[in-house]
Amino acid sequence: MPKWRNWQTHQIQGLAPLRGVRVQIPASAPSSFLLPLPYYSQARKFGYSTCEFHVLKEDLAKAFLTTQSFKWDSVNGFTLASGLRSPFYVDCRGLLAHPGPRQLVAQLAFERLRHLNIDCIGGLEIGAIPLATAISAYGYTASPQREWRTFVVRKQAKGHGLERLIEGAMNTGDRALIVDDVLTSGGSVIKAVRAAREFGLKVESALVIVDRNEQGGRARVEAEGLTLLSLLTMKDLKSLVGA
Repeated sequence: MPKWRNWQTHQIQGLAPLRGVRVQIPASAPSSFLLPLPYYSQARKFGYSTCEFHVLKEDLAKAFLTTQSFKWDSVNGFTLASGLRSPFYVDCRGLLAHPGPRQLVAQLAFERLRHLNIDCIGGLEIGAIPLATAISAYGYTASPQREWRTFVVRKQAKGHGLERLIEGAMNTGDRALIVDDVLTSGGSVIKAVRAAREFGLKVESALVIVDRNEQGGRARVEAEGLTLLSLLTMKDLKSLVGA
């Protein structure tokens, strides 16, 4: 077992919203090494061990605030896709419109997925489109490289052209990951899973940016025989505003 130094902070270069990430450093590693993106891969080259995921998770949670993608209104509230009202609204589409946070989401997602055996990534339009694309692009330039193709599940099949419900680079028998931006009731994830399976894809896992931990969404998704991964929960976001 390597002998570890104390925690040290290293600057992440090239991602504006981030300021630093702490990693455990083997005694034999160069003390002056700075971690460029993707820092996990560079860390492993020097024998670095587990990075503090919570540091990056905190940066992602803060990015929701700096991009005004997390809103709260205790008086009027917001109507959710399920039709219910909530004092909190999570706007992942707004978050993913910013290149820095989008890169951070892709990086965190890649680290959660790197050991999964999958061929393609997709989900229900339109929330899954930028997420699947960002993860796929990041994986292609990461180390080890992952050539995860993407697809999108339409809310209804087109009435022209090939009239497909699913579009993209997927083949029958592919191992697919379903992604979505926010999990509330789980309806969007489940609809995408069922459509993907009907097409002939093998789906065992799903990933969301934020799990609201409401309306039994996680339980409903897991009841479909899926492993559900999330980058953040509503608790992570609410803690930033003292809610």
